[in-house]
This record gives sequence, C-alpha cells and structure tokens, in this order.
Amino acid sequence: MDQDLGTQLIKQVEDYLTPRLKLDAHEKSIYYYVLRHSRLIGKDETVISIPQLSGALNCSKSPIKSRLRSLAEKGLINTIDTGWAGTKISVFLPSEIIGALPEDVPDKPIDIEVIDFYSDTRFRKAIFDREDGRCFYCLRDLTTENSGLDHIEAQANGEDNSYRNVVAACHSCNSSKCSASGEDFLRNLYRRALLSQDEFEERMNKLQLIKSGELKPDI
Repeated sequence: MDQDLGTQLIKQVEDYLTPRLKLDAHEKSIYYYVLRHSRLIGKDETVISIPQLSGALNCSKSPIKSRLRSLAEKGLINTIDTGWAGTKISVFLPSEIIGALPEDVPDKPIDIEVIDFYSDTRFRKAIFDREDGRCFYCLRDLTTENSGLDHIEAQANGEDNSYRNVVAACHSCNSSKCSASGEDFLRNLYRRALLSQDEFEERMNKLQLIKSGELKPDI
C-alpha cells in the first residue's frame, strides 16, 4: 500500500473508527493485525486462528473469540468459512464501514457580495492580488510594511466594505486621501504629476470597473 494511503488509514482508525465504534484495546489490536495480513498486502481475505492471534498479540485466548464476534457485529470483519487451518474472514477498510467516518459535507459556496473585505483579514490578499501588488492610486509597489486597505468612497459617506469599495493602497496615499473620493484623489495625483496621463486614464477606468463589480478579487 502507498505510504500516504497507509498514513491516511491509520488516521482514520485512530481519529474516527476507534472512538465512533468504541473499539477497546483488544478489538483495535485484532483489527490492525487482520488488516496487516489482508488489505495492506492487497488481499480482501485472510485466514486466522485463535492460537495464532494469541501468540501474535501476546495475550490470552479468552478475549479473542468475543472480540472477533464484536468486530463482526460492528462491521469491521465478516466470517466467510471455518476450517482446520482457521477461520477465513474478509476485512473492511474504515471507508467501507457504515458509520466509521464522518460524511463529506460539501463546502458552502462563498457569496462574494456579502464579504467584508476591509475587516476580514482572510480576504486581504485577494484585494492585493487584484491590484497586482501595487498601490491602486500611485502604482507604487506594495509590501506588508508600507501598505493597507482603503475605501474608494469614505465610510463617512455611508459606503460599505465590499470589493467594490476597497482597494490596496500605500500608507502615503491612504493617509493623504482622507475623505476624498477615489476619482478626486486620482485627479489630485495627476495634477501633481504623480501619474502620467496614460496612468491616470487607466486608473480611472479601473476604478469604474471595480465600482461596477466587474473586477472581482479571486477568492
């Protein structure tokens, strides 16, 4: 069996199968043993005997019969046949046992329209990536030390924290913009020759795309 699959199997037995089906130490030891001599070597079945299990697990014979019955009742094994060589059983993986593993719950889709991009730090990187790692206003390269988020329209004007109103900005632009609108601040940067005409027009166009919801961050 692949090493990663073996690790996953052990986690399933320890984290889910044992507590959910209430396996005691003897049941778990026997299950690991028969699993080792069947499914882990590519076989669905194995033949075991009480003396064999007793010797292999270094325990008395008395609890083994009852634990084999309880493992069968819990659906971990199934007795196929009994003969002079021992008992032939089929062994089931945790994924094949009813109630052993939690059911997969599909992830609830995220509604981008209701995310608070300003306050919820989980989505901050999405805004920075949308701006290609540059200040939305002056186009300066951003780092975690010189940047933050800014509202296109100030919160004082009743605007929200959606992706339509939040951009990544350097600290300088963030502090100097104050309550100005995004459009007015870009005009101010253009008048001060901090943006070329092409840059100004491109910024204004992108601003309108963001406000209209056409430039969604990738979440």
